[in-house]
Amino acid sequence: MKKICTWLAKAIIAGVVALGIMVGFCFFYYNLPVHYTNSSGATDYFWDKNFLSMRGTEGFARTYTDENGNVNTFPEKGDRVNILVMGSSHAEGFNVDSDENFTYLLNKKLKEKNDDRYAYNIATSGHTLLRCMKNLDAALEKYEPTDCVVIETATAVWNIEQMIQLDNGEFADLQSHNSGIVSYLQKINIFRLIYAQISNAMDKEDSNDDDDDVRFESEEERAEFLKEYELYLERMLRKCSETAGKHNCRVLILHSPQMAVDYYGNIIKGEVSEEEKLFEKLCEKYDIDYINMFDSYEEMYEKTNHLPQGFSNTAIGRGHANRYGHNCIAEKLYDFLKRGDAA
Repeated sequence: MKKICTWLAKAIIAGVVALGIMVGFCFFYYNLPVHYTNSSGATDYFWDKNFLSMRGTEGFARTYTDENGNVNTFPEKGDRVNILVMGSSHAEGFNVDSDENFTYLLNKKLKEKNDDRYAYNIATSGHTLLRCMKNLDAALEKYEPTDCVVIETATAVWNIEQMIQLDNGEFADLQSHNSGIVSYLQKINIFRLIYAQISNAMDKEDSNDDDDDVRFESEEERAEFLKEYELYLERMLRKCSETAGKHNCRVLILHSPQMAVDYYGNIIKGEVSEEEKLFEKLCEKYDIDYINMFDSYEEMYEKTNHLPQGFSNTAIGRGHANRYGHNCIAEKLYDFLKRGDAA
């Protein structure tokens, strides 16, 4: 019995020591903030405030959050927000250093050109364009941008069921876990890393499903779907335009697509879908500025051999925007603002 107790004690001590080592390792490799419900509704949640994040799973980055729990570290803040940036983790920039995300680089460019406009970034992981549309009115109410709101999106095609939920006011908020045992476990980064690995593995399994177009047995069925798709897409963009008009600012939707290359290093150009064509057409109809970064990314790749996504420790051209992608976006946004389109 004594030997068993001794063995158990040693095993427990070894486990605690191992956990301590992994927690220490994760401080430099996977140290992420915790998010909390955002009562303003500008986003579904905000991160720990004034937090230093370290991430080595996709790129190697040190990223700071500001006093509001957003990724904003540009040293000179304006008296007012002129350009509000919304979007998902691609615009948030946790995979690059704080001074490499496109909002920071845009502010830097504006300062260099003696332009006193200031851009503020509230992009938050998980906030797709549909979620930003849900949050748009509250975001414009809170930050009151004088020029425009930039909404980043990684896709121009959306799930119709989610669009219907958005239209009906049933698009559920992203939940924060700030009570119970989960609230404590999520602060231990090794547990969050294990959870992330499991989630990624499950997502890969789900990604093996057949393409959605398989469900259409005829051209007539496909046409009927596109008719309904256009109906809800138009409602969403019309409301977006009306909301921006109420707050006296313009809307710019910035589409940052994935850039893939073939075995020989050539850019793979997929066929533009009917859904994407509808999106661009309806943006123009409702006076919403639209930038598709594909051509700019292609030009950058041809000149520098740099793709906008992917890191030295990830697959080529996959995942979040790297520093080259962020810089390309910042240049494109500055050119847009310089032309006065958002004035």
